Amino acid sequence: MKLTVLSGRDDLIAAVADHLRPQGKDYSRWWVVFSETRPGHYLRKALAERSGSPFFPPRVDSLEGFVDRLHREKLMRSEPLIDPLDAVALLFDIHRGDPQRLGRSGFLSADAFFPLGLKIYSDLEEVTLAGLGADDLSRVDGLLGNVLPPASAERLQSLGYFHRRFYELLSERRFSSPASRTRDAAEHLRPEHLDGIEEVCFAGIYVLRRLERRLVKMILEWGIGRLFLERAPGWERILETLEIPRPDADLSASNGPSLPDPLFLKSPDTHGQIFALNKCLEDVLSNPGRLGETRAVVLCPFIGKPWPGFPGRPTTFPWGIHWPGLPCSVFSTNSSRSFKAGTRADESMRPIISVSSSTPTPRTSFSPGPNGART
Repeated sequence: MKLTVLSGRDDLIAAVADHLRPQGKDYSRWWVVFSETRPGHYLRKALAERSGSPFFPPRVDSLEGFVDRLHREKLMRSEPLIDPLDAVALLFDIHRGDPQRLGRSGFLSADAFFPLGLKIYSDLEEVTLAGLGADDLSRVDGLLGNVLPPASAERLQSLGYFHRRFYELLSERRFSSPASRTRDAAEHLRPEHLDGIEEVCFAGIYVLRRLERRLVKMILEWGIGRLFLERAPGWERILETLEIPRPDADLSASNGPSLPDPLFLKSPDTHGQIFALNKCLEDVLSNPGRLGETRAVVLCPFIGKPWPGFPGRPTTFPWGIHWPGLPCSVFSTNSSRSFKAGTRADESMRPIISVSSSTPTPRTSFSPGPNGART
């Protein structure tokens, strides 16, 4: 199995871009799979900067998108993906159609069943991705009584019954679900389906359910896949689950400078945090030329209400007041994935943890380090 292990300071996007070998300007024979869709935008951007002219990009997908494309383009399956609302409606039909319920007047209404149906659908998908079937679920039906109200538990069939009937009807009505597509890909994909693909690169994927693990391992064993891993929490575990020997080279030590210690600040309110952060960034703010679109500041949104009836405001709002026009990208933590995918927190960025005593949620920021390196 082909494996590339990166140190914590290596740029995953740059490493994948360096590995791809186009035919002229054509990357279309390469297939890159990330855990989500956002890193793909940064990979295309990196390739565009290197190319400097139009080019044919590689196939780039999230893991779920990769399964969908295998199902549609390689296995030539035409079953549309069922919508969650339709899935709940199907589960409700199963519930009402149970022979043990015929003639009874105590059925759950559609309104009462809807939130529970969403939960059942989510659970059915998860246990299917975990490689479990109706027979396996029948052994855990007793757990339902611990998580459902007694009145609902009395009216619901076993989870195993739902699992068996739901996927039977899904197949009869020629629909598919994310879990059923993953199962089909793991069971029916063959090496010849990937003819014309130079290599499938799985990058930055650390958590896999059983069927996903089976699919990834199968492609790696065929010799047409490569796994890119950074030495992040969980990287050794994913090697164990895929039965890949740990590489001999120890990448835990780095010749570069060590990461700086974080600076913790405490303030009574949001404004206090802004003023404290202003003091920490005083040297940098005196020379705005050191900041630009390649820098990022990550702030947690303000969660909570200062007083009843007043909606909480995000921390990025006072940031814009105190430092208007600053040429620096500002992200809240709900968009921090873009920060992780597009930038790198190395020795040139000093983490500042700003905590307000008025809210339980810590606010985290990153300020550029003194050497002004690109991050």
